[in-house]
Amino acid sequence: MISKSIYYTRLISFIIYIVLAIFLLPYVFQGGMEGFFFLLVLFLYIVINIFSILTRRKIYQNTISYNLVMISLTIYLLIVYLRTVSDERLVATGLYTLNNNYCKMNFVLLGLVMIGIMLNTIVLYLADESGEKII
Repeated sequence: MISKSIYYTRLISFIIYIVLAIFLLPYVFQGGMEGFFFLLVLFLYIVINIFSILTRRKIYQNTISYNLVMISLTIYLLIVYLRTVSDERLVATGLYTLNNNYCKMNFVLLGLVMIGIMLNTIVLYLADESGEKII
């Protein structure tokens, strides 16, 4: 029961993640190579996530840690978004250097975490195919 509720929370957080990423697109485009890296990994992350949803494998629903990491990723992106949007000093003065540096660092971190989640998705899929027991 708890794993299903965490799974459905993950699905909702995935939608929120996409919306937040769309709201951050102006900062992503200003981010240079880090922004491009984030966009590329975000695209792959969305494809892998849709794949995991469409396969309807029980392993994705029952693995609580897998779902919690995805929920945590959304919370982290929400923090980055709120920090970027709500800093009145940056909005009032038009000072984008701190804002861009903050975003660039977090785009790299988010990209690396998304790569880890994608690799975990592939490992779970292959382990489910081979019939191994995953804890």
